Amino acid sequence: MDIFSKIEDKETRIQPEKANPKPATSEKLASIKSNIVEKGNICGYEYILDSTKDDKNYKYFYQANKYGQKSNQAQKRAEKLYEIVTTPFKDVDNPKKYEKQKKTRMKKIQKLLKKGINFEYYFTSRMARIILQEATVEEIKLLYENGLRIGKNAIMYSDAELVYSKEIYFAFMEVNAMMLQHIPTPMLEKLIHTRAGLSITNEVRTAFLSETYFNTPSKTAYDNIQLLVKTGQITLAYGEVLALCRNLERVGFEIIPEVAALREFVTEKINADKEKYANQKQLTSKQQTDDKNKKSENTNSKSEAKDAIDKIFEDAQKATE
Repeated sequence: MDIFSKIEDKETRIQPEKANPKPATSEKLASIKSNIVEKGNICGYEYILDSTKDDKNYKYFYQANKYGQKSNQAQKRAEKLYEIVTTPFKDVDNPKKYEKQKKTRMKKIQKLLKKGINFEYYFTSRMARIILQEATVEEIKLLYENGLRIGKNAIMYSDAELVYSKEIYFAFMEVNAMMLQHIPTPMLEKLIHTRAGLSITNEVRTAFLSETYFNTPSKTAYDNIQLLVKTGQITLAYGEVLALCRNLERVGFEIIPEVAALREFVTEKINADKEKYANQKQLTSKQQTDDKNKKSENTNSKSEAKDAIDKIFEDAQKATE
């Protein structure tokens, strides 16, 4: 589905940012174009692992199934744990005092977890979401390792940006359209290279592009589209490449060299196809003219031959008389 063809004349609701990006040189674009892959008017790049962006903190953590007990004591422990992790820290000016609060709270959490917490039975989706908002990254990871389900809760709500700012990507096996709207581009790049190429389904791709262009577009979303193209996570049709560049220019965002090279590649392909079509049309027209002339010549030749034969018979007839 060509998303961008629908929004060619649609006004973009983003205020342009002041930027003076330096365009890539023709030599650099030529070098980049050599890496472009194409199939059936769909073009893009292959995934290449960048080991410098491999970060173990972004690897997916396979969560163990820990159900725990069901009893009054188990329920009280769950309620106590929830109260601890959702109670804000006291405001302090001294960083050391803040760190001391964090350590004290972590010890309490570890003590309750050691006794056993049944997250599956005693924690609702709403409770998990509030924990994501209030707990520290270290606390969230510890709770997750002990059975707290957070993946869907982190990507289904309007405050996703707050959740992603805590970098809890160890809980996500895949990304969806909402996540791509909010996740900072450097973090998305780490996810891509840490997981040896993040799989973006066509459904997620279409939803992401639609959300970016029709609802609440942002520079982060635009940057993420370009990153997904650059790293081979998504490919674009010819029309999508040209429309993406037009929209980026319209809102004043920089076009990265890889996308600029794609535009140049697509433009050359389209012009070549136009020239090929024009030549074919010219050849066809010439062929039709030649066929018409040949047919006319054949007709004239047949007429002359008929006249000659008729003359022979006519002369023969006179001779017998």
